[in-house]
Amino acid sequence: MTEALADLANSFARYLRAEGRADRTVKLHTQAPRFFARWLAEGQHEPDLDALTRDNLVGWFNHLRDRGQKPGTVRIRHAGMLRFIGWLIDEDELDSNPMVGIRKPGLPDTPVPVLSDAELTALLKACKGRGFKERRDEAIIRLLLDCGVRVSELCGLTIDREIEGRTIPGTVHLESGSALVTGKRGKQRAVYFRCAHRTSARSLPAGPTDAPPRRPRLVGTL
Repeated sequence: MTEALADLANSFARYLRAEGRADRTVKLHTQAPRFFARWLAEGQHEPDLDALTRDNLVGWFNHLRDRGQKPGTVRIRHAGMLRFIGWLIDEDELDSNPMVGIRKPGLPDTPVPVLSDAELTALLKACKGRGFKERRDEAIIRLLLDCGVRVSELCGLTIDREIEGRTIPGTVHLESGSALVTGKRGKQRAVYFRCAHRTSARSLPAGPTDAPPRRPRLVGTL
């Protein structure tokens, strides 16, 4: 009996973390072999390395489509499995790539839904109030509108904090209306928000008063 795919997926996850990959990237890349192993087990196949064949992979991708998985989801599973198999080859666990000839799923040209001005106004109106959650939600919406940052980038923003008479700088600079966000693979870039929004961001509490973090997030606890 060859090594179980679940054990190999765990080793693959440790490798990705050692490479410095983000937690979300590790999760997405390792979901593919784990879900594939689960599908094999449900079909009365032994979920081990011997079952990692082209026929089984094609059957699994067809299964995902038949279950109504969106093309984008199938594409993510394809990319994750491709990355996993590439690692197996580098580790001399496989001699050849069973993904050869299995084309990456295409994506339909579907327009991304865009909120109307009336819907955006309603969102901001729903945030009216002086409490922590109301100010937090308004800051989230306004920064997303101005900067177009990813959710993970937004949640990583921090504000200045006074600790024992020292100012610990954050990544949001209210005076200049800018913020330093950290994106994929740790890449940083500056984004800018309008002057009119600095007051609402400045008035935002660092977080719930019962558990202030050492470097408070701009948007507090989501």
